[in-house]
Amino acid sequence: MLDIVIPLIKTQGHWSICTPVELFSIFWGGIDTQKVLPRGTEDAVRREVKRMMDILGKNGGYILSAIHNIQADVPPENIVDMFDEAYAVNNAHS
Repeated sequence: MLDIVIPLIKTQGHWSICTPVELFSIFWGGIDTQKVLPRGTEDAVRREVKRMMDILGKNGGYILSAIHNIQADVPPENIVDMFDEAYAVNNAHS
């Protein structure tokens, strides 16, 4: 299992991580806890969830979660939006 720790570093692009190991890996994390979750709008949170699920979960094997622990500055609504969007994306692919 790979914990996607720093998605904001451009040299650690998700496509380059995912491609060589995608058949043998489970990705965990990926949802930004520095910008998107604490300060993002509902739309920004939902876009980030969909983006991570599309990139890291394209062949299954992605466990949606925040990069690190969710901190006190994250609005509860953004946490709900994160899981609501994951549910909607997952059901759309079913």
